[in-house]
Amino acid sequence: MSIDPKNRCYFILAARAIYMRPIDGGDPVQKTRDLNVMLETTHPNITKADLGEMHHAVLQRLRTENHIEPSDVRDVVFLSVNLLGVMPPETFHGPAETPN
Repeated sequence: MSIDPKNRCYFILAARAIYMRPIDGGDPVQKTRDLNVMLETTHPNITKADLGEMHHAVLQRLRTENHIEPSDVRDVVFLSVNLLGVMPPETFHGPAETPN
């Protein structure tokens, strides 16, 4: 299935990251964090490269928001991938906001 070149496919991924974190300076314990990441593609099928991009996005969010280093992550489990729609970027992102 091909899509109009001006359109993009928008997906949302729910993922669970499993990582190790020391508690009060003691031994590391296993913890989990559930999070969502977005994926924008020019094609309707999820490829191996797309999965890698989503995995990387999960690791980046963990590092940015929780200061969890990728080396501390033991696994990333993709819980679901849902297509939000196929549309031009300006439709998905909505009109540009104008300052008041």
